[in-house]
Order: sequence, then C-alpha cells, then structure tokens
Amino acid sequence: MTPSLFKYNRDYNYSFYGKIKKELQSVKFEEIGEGCSRIGYRRGNVVVKVPINTYGIKYSIAEAFGYRKFRNNPDSKERIYAPCRLLPSGCLMMVYVNGECYNGLPRWALNIDGAQAGTYKGRIVAYDMSHDTVDNVLEDSKLWDNKSHHDLFHSDV
Repeated sequence: MTPSLFKYNRDYNYSFYGKIKKELQSVKFEEIGEGCSRIGYRRGNVVVKVPINTYGIKYSIAEAFGYRKFRNNPDSKERIYAPCRLLPSGCLMMVYVNGECYNGLPRWALNIDGAQAGTYKGRIVAYDMSHDTVDNVLEDSKLWDNKSHHDLFHSDV
C-alpha cells in the first residue's frame, strides 16, 4: 500500500492528498470517478476515496461511522452501508460494489443521491451515502457522547 494513506491527518491539505493520489496511481490504482468532495480510486476489489476538500473528510467519517454502527444491518431508513473503514489519512477504504444494478433497487436505494447502490456479495448496499448521511450521522449526539470520531481512524488494514 502507499505510506501516506497511513499517516494521521485530520485537516484537508492539498499537497498531502496530491501525494496520496500519486502514490495510489503508482501502485496501479485507477481513478474511477470524482464527486464534489472526493476522488475514487480502484484496484481489484478495493476502492479508496481521497478527499479533495474538507467535506471529503467529513463524508468519509460519516460513511465509516454508518458502516461501523450498523455493519450489515439496515439503519433507521432501511439503508445498508457497503463495508468500509476510515484510514488515518482521512481517506475511506471500501469494497468495490458493482453499481450496474439499476432495475429492482429497493426504495431506500432510490432515495440516495444518484441511487449510488449496487450489489456486494449478493446484497444491495450503498457505496456513496456521504450527502445522505453526514447530517444524520455527524450531528447524532450519541456519536459524540459515546464514541470519539477519532476511534474510527484505523491503522490496521
């Protein structure tokens, strides 16, 4: 893997994330898409979402918390998160989800921004719920009362 992915970083820094993007490309990760806050890179069944602004870090925290809290179970809005973890760098590492499953998506998936859901191990999971979860997750008082968001930063991969 790339060494910079495992350096602890809490604040967005253009040159730091530029270095991560170059390192990912040097180990054969290919860019698969760019949103308003993150760029996705894929190699095999692994996707790394690299923040391109401070919202990218917040969204990665929200998605990591959502998966960690609910695992393979639906949240209160019946959404199921794709397995993922927050890296010390603020990047999000997750499984690759086949997003070409447009027919037959459940109602919860259609309500996600861009219906960004697909199949993983025979289940329908959301692979990008940043805009849909950040308000619910980051403002959830239980998150801040019971568990520091720093606990979501994993150094073991």
